Amino acid sequence: MNAAKPLREVIGDGVRRLREASGKTQEDVSRAARSIGLAWPPSKIAALERGEKSISPEEMFLLPPMLEMAFDREVSYRDLFTSDVTVTLSPKMKVQASELRAVFSSDQTLDFLPTRQELAADAMAGLESFRRKLQPITARLKALDLPTSFMELQVAGRAAQGLAEERAARKIGEQKIVVAAIALKLWGRGLTEERDARLAESLPNDAPPATVQAKRGRITRDLVAEITAYITAREDGDGSR
Repeated sequence: MNAAKPLREVIGDGVRRLREASGKTQEDVSRAARSIGLAWPPSKIAALERGEKSISPEEMFLLPPMLEMAFDREVSYRDLFTSDVTVTLSPKMKVQASELRAVFSSDQTLDFLPTRQELAADAMAGLESFRRKLQPITARLKALDLPTSFMELQVAGRAAQGLAEERAARKIGEQKIVVAAIALKLWGRGLTEERDARLAESLPNDAPPATVQAKRGRITRDLVAEITAYITAREDGDGSR
């Protein structure tokens, strides 16, 4: 008899085997998990395949449709168990994987689970809604001669989370992501990062806190003025706001 494995390891082996046979990545599985409401990053998929992640009853119910989404093929519970593995259910209870296959031999599916087509339709509807919300921002970015590709918007969106960006946006009446995009174009980094870099260059490490605070304020005002000047130059050039 082969060495016994915990159930989570057997399930993990099955997920890995099916994934590799389908030519898919752990990111593909992660994406499918997120589409049905499971916050599973690729690192969690890797832990699942190594047998380090236990599966809750709720997750067990969702596992086949999640894998169907990821692998674009039908997946049943039976596919997860190989016939020559001994499965440990408790310190005193062990069963053959073939017995588990028999337990899960029904072809009954859960009717409340969405189909791949329904999930794809929901994803497209969400994407279209996101695009509509993004249109005013992309229009403003284009008017200011700023990049609008999805990747560049992601970079600007991350930079826009700084406190300096938020305050500057309120001061000049722009969206935070617009302020961040201008900063990236002018200095190659966000407003907060540029402010901190200039502050570090202009003061010694042992400068008094009051001096640091005053200097930070002056640098921030200078940076906001540079951003405002950028906006004014572009608006004077095309007459838009």
